[in-house]
Amino acid sequence: MYAQVFSQLHAEEPAFLAEQRRADMFVTVSTYKAKAGEEDAIIALHEAWQRHQQPNARDYLSGELLRNVKASREFIAIMRFESQEAAQALTNNPERAVWYQRLVSLTEDTPIHTEHMSEWQTS
Repeated sequence: MYAQVFSQLHAEEPAFLAEQRRADMFVTVSTYKAKAGEEDAIIALHEAWQRHQQPNARDYLSGELLRNVKASREFIAIMRFESQEAAQALTNNPERAVWYQRLVSLTEDTPIHTEHMSEWQTS
């Protein structure tokens, strides 16, 4: 009896996992390298976004700024949204455009921006 129940539960596991994986989350990842001496300004710019623009960002879930421990001028910004439309709405926001131009002025090259759908996550 135990083996039959275990077998049935195990067979249903892939369907359950696939359903869990479909947690629609749209993620943007940006990578950039700060100009020499502008590392703190980049961090401050992200903090200012959090204080002033994040409260108005529709369907924004979370974000983080990562700094390379071996190359301290390199950053990765990750932003999570409920949908691609929500991310696009932020991109189209005039305040965001001003913010982005300031970011570009602090980096060596134009930031590289990629878009992703969440396929798996854990808490």
